[in-house]
Amino acid sequence: MIRAATNADAGAIADIWNHYIRHTTVTFLPDEKTAEQVEAMLAADPCLVWELDGRVGGFARYFQFRGGRGYRHTSEHTVLL
Repeated sequence: MIRAATNADAGAIADIWNHYIRHTTVTFLPDEKTAEQVEAMLAADPCLVWELDGRVGGFARYFQFRGGRGYRHTSEHTVLL
């Protein structure tokens, strides 16, 4: 099931994200995320989770790419499973 993420999902989202930060080059983020940082992100930007058998198996989010009028119609997105 795909649904809106809640603060209860923050730990699972952080775990998924941190795997990619530690073990791959698919993200430009060098620092691991805490559940508290993910909660702040959830308050600021739309985020969806993919849930299977009651467990979060991935997440997707999008947010403004950059500030300024030239970027007003652009978004960046992240999908991690």
